[in-house]
Formats: sequence, C-alpha cells, structure tokens
Amino acid sequence: MIISNYFHQEMDSEMKEFELVLKQLYMENRERALQDPHYMEEIQDIITSATKKCPNEFATLLVNQQLDEELFFHHGTDVEIFQHLRYLPASWHAHDFIEIACVLQGHCTNYILEQNLRMKEGDICIIAPGIRHAISAFSDDCLMLNFIIRTSTFETAFFSILDGNDILSDFFMRLLTHSKGYPYLLFSTGEDPELLNFIGYAYHEFQRNRQYKNRMMNSILNAFFITLLRNHGANVILPQT
Repeated sequence: MIISNYFHQEMDSEMKEFELVLKQLYMENRERALQDPHYMEEIQDIITSATKKCPNEFATLLVNQQLDEELFFHHGTDVEIFQHLRYLPASWHAHDFIEIACVLQGHCTNYILEQNLRMKEGDICIIAPGIRHAISAFSDDCLMLNFIIRTSTFETAFFSILDGNDILSDFFMRLLTHSKGYPYLLFSTGEDPELLNFIGYAYHEFQRNRQYKNRMMNSILNAFFITLLRNHGANVILPQT
C-alpha cells in the first residue's frame, strides 16, 4: 500500500527495540513455532523474558486470555489505536471490545475460531467481541494497526452506523443485542487512498492530546465506516460458516 508522506512521517515503520528482542527470541526458539497460535500459558515465558530485556507496557497486558475494556482504554475515550508488535508470539485470546485490524504493509495471518485468514496490504478485518482469535505477524515488513472500540459506548458514539440496512449496521446491531451473527467481516480494499487518509487522520489525532479529541476520533471513525461501505460494501468477505 502506498503510504502518503504525511502518514509515513507520523508512523515509523522501522523495527522497535522490543520487536527486535521478540525476533531474537523467536529465532532462538524456532522449534516452538511461536508463529502458530498458542495458549498464553505456553508462551508466557517468552513474553516475560522479552519484557525483562526491554520493558513494554502493552506486552504486560497480554497475560490475560480474556481482555477487558478497562485494561486498554483511557478514561473518557471510545477508541484506542495500537501498532501490532511484530514477532509477538501468536496467542489465543478474546476481549469484550470491537477490534479493527488494518494491514498497511506486508502480510500477516489472522486466526479466528477455526479459520485462517491470510491478510495482505489493504485488508481490514472487523472482529466481534468475545471471539477467540490470534494474530501472527512474523516478518520485518509487516505494518499493522489495531483500532479498538468500546462496546459499552458504541451505540451512543456511533449511532449513525446502526441506522442503516447494510452489512455493517447488521453486524454491529447483532453484537450489541447479543444476537447470533458473524464473528468477523473482512474487507479487501487494495490501495484505497480515501480509507488510508482516514486511517492516517485517526492515527494523527490519537497521537495528540487536543481539545475534543474523543469527539474528533469518533467522527473520523464514522467517516471511515461510511467510506468502507461506500467503496467496498459489495465485496465484503464473510466467514465460511
């Protein structure tokens, strides 16, 4: 995916120190196949060893297989953004918030329930709360952002998305009402400059502590959802269930 100069300056694609430590541990433990999904107790020693060599606050949150909203969200925010750590051992987990995985460069594998999704540049996967999944990003060139959205405030923060007759409205309405629905939606957007701009705007806003930050983040995400539907709603990839 072609990343604009503005966005590239905001987001450094170089390997971070903690990622280099994870890569070293992966190379030293090739027989353990850390790129394949494991339960946390099977890989906890790797994460502990990595954080001892290079402290990382985010990695310490991953020891729980059930990840609660309050662990990941700042007070008064509906949306948080994390860059996925390359060479982080793939671990089965579930959480009570909505996750949007955006692959900006390279590729990764997203294991969701019994399905293995090979995600490439431009792929966007929306994962419902409570769904067991694991992400495997084991290449230097993988650049991936995870947007996470509070489920508890989704209806008020993104009410306009629910007021429609489309795949996204149905997906979100079902998860909010605890009705049976799809565990995920996958969009293959290619090099869509509109979507990339919204991702860049959101990341730029998230990095700064400005007035009305939460309202601006929600507005950007609303526009992102609408653009995703407008440009790629007819080509959504549904789970093989």
